[in-house]
Amino acid sequence: MLIQIYEIQNPSEAAALIELGVDHIGSVLLSEQQWKVPAVRETIQLINSTSSKSSLIPLFNDRDLVFRTLDYYHPHIVHFCELLTNKEKVTAPFQDLVKLQQSVKERFPEIFLYALNSNLPSWRS
Repeated sequence: MLIQIYEIQNPSEAAALIELGVDHIGSVLLSEQQWKVPAVRETIQLINSTSSKSSLIPLFNDRDLVFRTLDYYHPHIVHFCELLTNKEKVTAPFQDLVKLQQSVKERFPEIFLYALNSNLPSWRS
């Protein structure tokens, strides 16, 4: 069994979970405007120094910003959480979302990708 806990935004929370033996510890970036959060970076660095795996969920999908984000944080795992319909429940075009995931996998082959809340494939290392 794999234990994953998300929305861990500071090192002290992560340290407690590491001590409990949590396998995957995830942080969330809520906006493009506030993508660089030093406490989250410190949290991921702490997790990366242990046997636990760090994961990051950026709640934005601008390719260049996603690349800068992954360069800044260096998580083991990145999760993409995409809305597949708009407010009117109309299906969104998938091509851009798939291209983003493919380009991330090409640029960061060491990072494991998850696609959540979707029927999109995920590319894994």
